[in-house]
Amino acid sequence: MESVLDGKMSHDAEKETEQSDDYIQNQLFKPSKGLQMAKEHQVRLSQILNAQEPTCRRVSKTWKKIKASLQSCEEGRANLADALSLLDSKLLSEIKDLQKDLLICQDKCRDLHVKPSAVSLCFKKIIQQDSKAGRTAKEVIDKSMASEQISRLKQEKETLEIKLRSLEEIHKEKLLHISQARQDLVCISPGMRGNII
Repeated sequence: MESVLDGKMSHDAEKETEQSDDYIQNQLFKPSKGLQMAKEHQVRLSQILNAQEPTCRRVSKTWKKIKASLQSCEEGRANLADALSLLDSKLLSEIKDLQKDLLICQDKCRDLHVKPSAVSLCFKKIIQQDSKAGRTAKEVIDKSMASEQISRLKQEKETLEIKLRSLEEIHKEKLLHISQARQDLVCISPGMRGNII
């Protein structure tokens, strides 16, 4: 009898031990409430990150494009500054050439203004000599040559005056173009009676 009772007690004790072991194991493996909430929060964050990943990629691509555009803008600005500097030097050399041409034409016109009067005086003397009796063939030839020279000089004067007017117009147009292109410049044309374009 004792042996059956002892066996039952030992069996019950084993059961209790197993149950207590299971309880301890369950307690060990069962996460705490805070840990469970943290895991749920982590899962939600992962879902949000996964949902936002395409947006992040798009933003990253857009930023890379913007960065590349900014770099190309900097390069373009440097190239533009170089081009403007080159254009300035070319415009300055062209203005100097125009000024030289204008001065040369003005000098030629001044010379022509002096020469026709001297030639006309010479022509008057020839006419006076023609009125006298006893003209020689040489005098007639001289008169003819002088009149030809006068007409040639008049034509040359007219041609140079036309060319001068044309150059002045071109000069004015170029100065106007420069003043419109570069608002920070004041273009004053030399020999144009102080007019500011």
